[in-house]
Amino acid sequence: MKKNLFFGVALLLMFASCSKDDDPVVDPVRYYVKYEVVTDEPYRSKIINYSTEKGNQSDTITNKNWEETFGPITKDFIASLECIVPSNPFSSDAQIQLKIYMSREKEPFVLKAMDSGFKSVSVKYKIDF
Repeated sequence: MKKNLFFGVALLLMFASCSKDDDPVVDPVRYYVKYEVVTDEPYRSKIINYSTEKGNQSDTITNKNWEETFGPITKDFIASLECIVPSNPFSSDAQIQLKIYMSREKEPFVLKAMDSGFKSVSVKYKIDF
């Protein structure tokens, strides 16, 4: 009888100590964004505006091409990229091509958005996967 009572109390304590708070915390999925700017103008200054996990950033570059990767970022992040090539009366307008790539965890980067044009081009993509 004492043995059954002991097991009953032990069983009761075991179930009473369990709660939903004991469930493991799942880490959020980490995403990474890669921006790419390609122009046909190697020497003229270009203004690059882009969003990162730290907010909106801006750089001025003189390279023909520019590429950077940022993260980790979270789902619903809006990746935005803009390139502005100021007009130059001594040369034609620069061709600009912008690309936004996304990666989830350790998966390869996948092209999600692109656009091209002259003088000023912008592109955006919201993480939805």
